[in-house]
Amino acid sequence: MENETILRLGVFLGLFTLFGMLEFLFPRRARVQSQLKRWSTHWILLVIYSVLIRGMGLLTPVIVPRARPRMRRAMAGGCLTCSAFGVAGNSTLSDVSAYGSK
Repeated sequence: MENETILRLGVFLGLFTLFGMLEFLFPRRARVQSQLKRWSTHWILLVIYSVLIRGMGLLTPVIVPRARPRMRRAMAGGCLTCSAFGVAGNSTLSDVSAYGSK
């Protein structure tokens, strides 16, 4: 699909408008803050999270190849996750229960 981004943005803005109008017409409780202040805060958070996610996607190809040798050295000495859970030996992650012990 060549216009996927435009379609996603259109659906998002359409639903945002719909739910914004419903919230304005049928509030569930009394407003403590102005709607403009609340919505501006939500939009700022949305932009920050979007930039962070995009940044992580751009940095991943740079970080992963540099981390791979460290991971191999750590795995050669035993299970990498076992040291985080305080489990000794060459245990695998499946040997570690949800509470961090064998």
